[in-house]
Parts: sequence; C-alpha cells; structure tokens
Amino acid sequence: MSAEGRYPFKVGRVTSVFGIRPGDLDTADEDALKDWEFEAVAPGSFISAWARNANFTVGNMKKNVAGQKVGAQLVSATDGSVFTGAVTVYITGDAGTQAIGSVGGGACTSEGNGYHTYAPAQAETNYDLIAFTFIGTGAVAATVQVYCSFPQTTDNPANLPNAGALSNLDAAVSSRMATYTQPTGFLAATFPGTVASTTNITAGTITTATNVTTVNGLAAGVITAASIAADAITDAKVAADVTIASVTGAVGSVTGNVGGSVNSVTNPVDANVVSATADAFESTDFDTTYYGAMAGAIWDALLITYVADGSLGEAVGLILAKTNNLPASPASTTNISVVGSVTGLTNATISDAVWDEPIAGHLTAGSTGEALDAASSGGDPWGTALPGAYGAGTAGNIIGNNLNAPVGDVPTALENADALLNRDMSAVSDTNARSPLNALRGLRNKSSIVADVLTVTKEDDTTTAWTAATTPAPGADPISAIDPT
Repeated sequence: MSAEGRYPFKVGRVTSVFGIRPGDLDTADEDALKDWEFEAVAPGSFISAWARNANFTVGNMKKNVAGQKVGAQLVSATDGSVFTGAVTVYITGDAGTQAIGSVGGGACTSEGNGYHTYAPAQAETNYDLIAFTFIGTGAVAATVQVYCSFPQTTDNPANLPNAGALSNLDAAVSSRMATYTQPTGFLAATFPGTVASTTNITAGTITTATNVTTVNGLAAGVITAASIAADAITDAKVAADVTIASVTGAVGSVTGNVGGSVNSVTNPVDANVVSATADAFESTDFDTTYYGAMAGAIWDALLITYVADGSLGEAVGLILAKTNNLPASPASTTNISVVGSVTGLTNATISDAVWDEPIAGHLTAGSTGEALDAASSGGDPWGTALPGAYGAGTAGNIIGNNLNAPVGDVPTALENADALLNRDMSAVSDTNARSPLNALRGLRNKSSIVADVLTVTKEDDTTTAWTAATTPAPGADPISAIDPT
C-alpha cells in the first residue's frame, strides 16, 4: 500500500546504509534501494521521530589524527521536532567498551536546528571502527559509525623524521643505493662507485672521511690542538728541509738536545733554558770564544736589572751601598785605637754629653733612661692627694685613711686621762662582765645584800649590773646595803 494512500506524511529515503553507496551495486539493486521507502507512519509518533533520525551516512575519519569533528541530527522523542537541548556523546572503539567522550566530559556543541557536533581527542580516533552515540534527555539517540583511514603525511607532522622524509619510506634505501648498478651512461659522473655509510654523517657533521685528496676553504679555528693526534706530527712526517721562520710565543721546554748551533739569542734567555750541565760547558765543542763572550756579558750587565731577593746582584748592591759611604782617605788606625787622642773627647765632655742627652731616645726596658723617665713622670710626691690611687697597704693609703685631722687637734695624755676618769659610766656600753666599768660600779652605784647575795646595780640604781655570793662572819655586824648619793 502506498504511504500517500494512508497518511499524507512520507518519511523519506535512505541514501546510504552501512557504507553501501550508489554505484557499489548493480543497476537493479541500486534502483531498488533508491525507491525503497520506510513505511508511512503517523506524524508526531515515536516511530516517526526515529525514522526521520535514522537517516545517517556512514562516513570516513582519519585515524589517530586530532582536530576532526563528527556530528549528528537529533529529534525530540515526543513529537519528532528538532532537539536543541544538551547532548552528550559516548564513544565505542572497535566494538569495545563504550565510554563517555574525554573532551569536555563528552559535551557536544549545538550548531542549530537539532544538529550537534563533537571534536574527539586524537586518541579517540585511533580505531578502525568508531561509533559515536549522541544522547540527550528527551531526544532520540543517534549513533554515527565511521571507518577510519590512514592519515596523509601532512596530517600528523610529528610522524615525520627531522629530515622531512615520509614515515613509510623504506629504511633500507641507503643499503640499496650502495649496491645500485647504474645503466651505462646514466649520470655516470654524479654517483660514486661506493656510497659512504650514513652513520658517518650526523646532523650535518662528517665524523669519518677516508681518502680525502683536497680540502679547500677551511674556516679559521677549524683545526684545533685537541683535534691533532699526539703522533700526527713526527720527524718522519716533517720534511728534512722544513724551516721554521720564527716562534712568536714562548717555548715551554726542550726535552731533547739541540743538535746544531744557535747563531744568536736576541732577548734574555729564561733560567730554565740555561740549565746545561757542567760537562756540557767543559766539552771540547764549547769554544773558548763563547767563554769570553759569556763572561763579558755577565760583568757588563747593569746591576740594577738583577736585584731579586737572595741573588748575587742583590748582595753586591748591598755591599756597594756600604762601601760608597767610606771616605776617600780613611783615618789612621793608630788614632782610632786610642780614645784619649781624639780631639775634645775628655771625661768632662763625655759626662756632659750623657747628662745632656734627651731621655726620650733612651727608654729601652730595664735601662737607666727608662728608670729616670718613670721617676720624673711621677711628679712632686708632696703634691699628690692621699690616699688617692695608692693601693691598700701602701704608705699613701695608710696615711690618707688614718691621718685625717690636724696634729694639733689630737688630745694630750692628760686630756685623755681626764676624759677617761670623768667619763659618765652610763654612757659606756657594757659588753664584758669583768670590766673596769663593772668594778667601779661596786664603788659608786647602789648595792644590797639579801640572803647572802650581793647585788650591784647599774647607773640607774635599779638595773642589776652584777651579783656575788657573800659569806657572813659570825658575831660581825652585817652590812645590808650601800647606797651612795
């Protein structure tokens, strides 16, 4: 039955199913496929929405290449209208475990009118068959299947070697070229008979070169001392007639002997060079002419040039400094040995010179000059305040701390006796029992005898100063009390 006969809605045609495209089938099959239609269904139904959304094309995607996109058309599961809500994609690679998209949590971009796209990560394209399933709440899910093809060389430059060769280039091309036989007359002057190994060429640097006949245009500094082997320059490799015009730098040392003669030495020779042994100088080959020349050069050399510490030149210079001060006609030694014969030198002039000599120039420790200087720096002792800085035990300290009143103010012996005898005993501190103070109290202060006990009071006639036991004589009149007024 025709769809138009039942409903005015026609779903549409499938233009490609599972990778089968027009042209892949024969004419009859292709016409049948083009004319095949879905069964007409009622508009707005779930089947209608699914049928409309099932029109997808199985396409291609480059394998393991970033920066690609895939999209799907989603419709509402309710009425088949375009779906504009949030869409999430799930990815199934090579029929494996399905996983949510890794980019942005699988969130898709709404491009409008229900079309949503997703940009997969490079790793998500590294499959032969990839199924991208687009889902959304309230939408009919749509799955887009793609078969991946290998990328072109420029799609992933990281796969290219530094030289820019194709990644699939046969690695054995160099070995094949080594055995390549050229046709007769074909670029005969271009290819050498044997191709050098590429292992000797690294990053533009030739590490090994064999049978180099000519090297032109070397830049300055290309050949260094480190690049010359230790035995590269030997007697055998240097021609016998080679002449070195001059040596600008210093010659560090000469280990062997100098076979020929040295015509001349313009500048002074370093001490290390003049280290020949005595045997060499004494040999018959050393002509006497050179002895004279060397001796003349030594004695004619300016002394000021050779004054290093400890050198012969320094010693000669010091001797000359002394001898140059000697008079032209020294005095007679007979006059020098007898002091008395020197004009003006007498005991009086000597003593005067000694005592008039400034003391500042004679302060050596322990000398008379030092002692005199110390004594003179002390100043007038009678003008020094006491005790001042005098330490304990010194006379200055004792006098200063004890002789602190005029001598005329010191009491005489009579004054001291009068003061002692006229001293009020009440003003005296009694600290000892058998003191003169307590003995005098018995004569002057009140005393009493009670029950054979003598009690002597202090100066107030009340306070007990001391007591004593008494022994009465039988028949004698007892003394019961003594109370001076």
